[in-house]
Amino acid sequence: MTRSYNRIPASKAASRLEVYSKLAITDAQQEYNEVIKIFPI
Repeated sequence: MTRSYNRIPASKAASRLEVYSKLAITDAQQEYNEVIKIFPI
């Protein structure tokens, strides 16, 4: 018996990964902006 897996085409997977990475960068940037206020430069 063979199983059929729902595979995401590479192009779709790449675009999803790009969206997730942009969201992660946005979150990180917001966190950085809050934390950097504490440190006088």
